[in-house]
Amino acid sequence: MTVNTAGHAGLHNDTNAEVNRLGQDTGRRNVTSLLINGWTASAIEIQRQNDRCYLRITGLNGSAATSSRFMDMPAGFQSPMILETYPQRDSSGTIKQGITLSLSGGFTMLSGTVHGTASAREISWPCTANWPATLPGVAI
Repeated sequence: MTVNTAGHAGLHNDTNAEVNRLGQDTGRRNVTSLLINGWTASAIEIQRQNDRCYLRITGLNGSAATSSRFMDMPAGFQSPMILETYPQRDSSGTIKQGITLSLSGGFTMLSGTVHGTASAREISWPCTANWPATLPGVAI
């Protein structure tokens, strides 16, 4: 094991030149401030644990959206593939297209979709990106 400049164990095995990924976790990060194009939400949280990322969305509202893209992907959370979730119900009960994570690094949903403030969604995806140098948003 080595210690990095911040005084944390680097979890690096010098003998085998490998990294112990059991300890890599960003913790939940509030990234609601990263919403773009007129989208709002009660809360948007992102987390990376080893090579898996999670996005939790509460109260997504695209009633004033100018584009279907509601958030760009923070560095270190990119997916190696396109991800599409199951269809979503909006606050009126209408079934809409699901959330899409594009290869260009953004999340999209049909503009005008309103999930309602008590409505939450969670999606996850594999991540092959380098570990983020700085974490997005604010720790929760």
